[in-house]
Amino acid sequence: MLAHIFRLSGSVCRAPAPSAALDRLVSRLRLPARTRIAVLAGGNAVTIAKVVAFLVLVVPGLALLAGRSPGALTTSLTPFLPHGLGGVLAAMTFTFIALEGFEVIAAVSEEVKQPIRTIPRAMFLSIGGTLALYLLLLFLLLTLGGSWEELGRLGERAVAVGVERYLGSFGTWVVVVAGLLATFTALSSALLAASRVAFAMARDRALPRPLMRTSRGGIPRQALGVSLGLALLLVAVTRDVETAGATASLIFLLSFAFTNGAGLLVRVRGGAENGYRAPLYPMLPLCGIAGCLALSALQVVTAPLASAVAAGWLGLGVLIYWVMFREHAERVSARMEALDEDLVRLRGRRPPLVLVPLANPARAAALTSFAYALAPQGWGRVLGLTVVTHDPQGAVPEEFSAKLEAAQAAQRAAAHRASELGIGFEGVLTVDADFVRATRRLIRERAPEVVLFGMSRLDRPGSGGFLERVVADSPSDVVILNAPEDFSPDRVERILVPVAGAASHDPLRARVLGMLERAKPREVTLLRVVSKPEEAPAAAKQLAELAEDLGAARHLVEVGDFLPILLTHARQADLVVLGSSRRPGTPLLGSFVRTLAAEPDVCLLALARRTP
Repeated sequence: MLAHIFRLSGSVCRAPAPSAALDRLVSRLRLPARTRIAVLAGGNAVTIAKVVAFLVLVVPGLALLAGRSPGALTTSLTPFLPHGLGGVLAAMTFTFIALEGFEVIAAVSEEVKQPIRTIPRAMFLSIGGTLALYLLLLFLLLTLGGSWEELGRLGERAVAVGVERYLGSFGTWVVVVAGLLATFTALSSALLAASRVAFAMARDRALPRPLMRTSRGGIPRQALGVSLGLALLLVAVTRDVETAGATASLIFLLSFAFTNGAGLLVRVRGGAENGYRAPLYPMLPLCGIAGCLALSALQVVTAPLASAVAAGWLGLGVLIYWVMFREHAERVSARMEALDEDLVRLRGRRPPLVLVPLANPARAAALTSFAYALAPQGWGRVLGLTVVTHDPQGAVPEEFSAKLEAAQAAQRAAAHRASELGIGFEGVLTVDADFVRATRRLIRERAPEVVLFGMSRLDRPGSGGFLERVVADSPSDVVILNAPEDFSPDRVERILVPVAGAASHDPLRARVLGMLERAKPREVTLLRVVSKPEEAPAAAKQLAELAEDLGAARHLVEVGDFLPILLTHARQADLVVLGSSRRPGTPLLGSFVRTLAAEPDVCLLALARRTP
């Protein structure tokens, strides 16, 4: 099209690219980073100029069209749908890229005032206005710019040549201006969207650490540079801009289908609190899903190379995520679920259940308080279990009565504490000859997410074997609290988390720390002990990354013997959170756990994640 324009003008105009010139100007103004993005996105001036350029193309054309006879219009539009509905659908798979970019409006919702009201209005008005201008211009091209066959043969020059036929060379220059403005705003909005997507991916730990760094204005410059490089690589691999565009369209079609599906699930699961509710539910998301998937299937047939590139691109992304980012993302996801109970509901999980075996009435209230600290607020449930061991063969009535009274006292204490907290409580009292069998049966029947045990002395002989028999083959996470009878999570201010490297219980640890943080801010300290000084720098780097994922305020790396250093720091903390293993052949309570449990001034929380 530019070659056609230069032939009309008889000269070649060389000027710096508008985006580069504007970028240099904005940089010299020393504006804040986010203000630069707003300026580079075009602002109102560029948007208004683009709309005016389209109106200059449309309004005179409509005036000329009004002077034509109905018969001439009918002739221009005959035959109607020359390639049938299939031709329209095939064209939609390629022209769908024209509708890409409107999702950028939602990508900046965090920086918009009253987003629930503003974002939907902006999207509806933008899509409606854009489609109106596009359709009017296409209608004028078909009726005033030439036959559809001729315009189709012109390819990318069709708009310029068609407008020239009813507005002359002036119309051609207007097309150039409109195209430059549209391209500039599209690139700028893509830059803005890429920055917000990269920022969200960095927040969810779905990017490599170097790409997660942002400037003081919140711009992930390294991630944007890599995104640009990948886009250029895609064009270089396909060697065809049309194929690259078809690939982008297919990926957008799939992402829009997933977005409609996510919106449908959100409504089914109760909707987000104070969120916008789309009209025509559920027909609108269902039609969106069906339409996007149908166009995707059609594009697989009409553009096989683009489909292969898209499949390889998505497959590579899934592989990279699974190998490099899954563990970090799971940690952050578990912590966010603990801090925001709506995430648990919107992700379709049933209300999490925390099972608390209660044996000692003096500890029942403290365990109930801690159980509710582990349950999502307003969504989780707590089940208190008391087992009265009774052997009918050699039962002594007085002994059974005493056990029953103790079990009832534990249930009463737990229920009383729950009423003080203003929350619901469910209690189960069962009579069985074997405590372990009764507890395992209830775990199978109720499938709790977490089983919380309260132990006053984990260092006693046989305590580890007893717990292992209870939780053997259990699909639940296990949390063991070793603390005095008067322990209360409200008094916990300083939490120590010893770290020995990669651990399978990282998501459970992140969720527990997040739930404790939800009630009130705590000072969480991560501790790593290495045996050699040369290991300290690498350990400090890994610990800093883990502290960022867990929201820990401090992280320490010390060189020396692990146990003495651990005991020194543990005595200064209100609670020590330590991981335990549930791998076959490995004791649930290791030597370090038992050593800490033997310390009278140390409150210990041992975590054992469910077996994958």
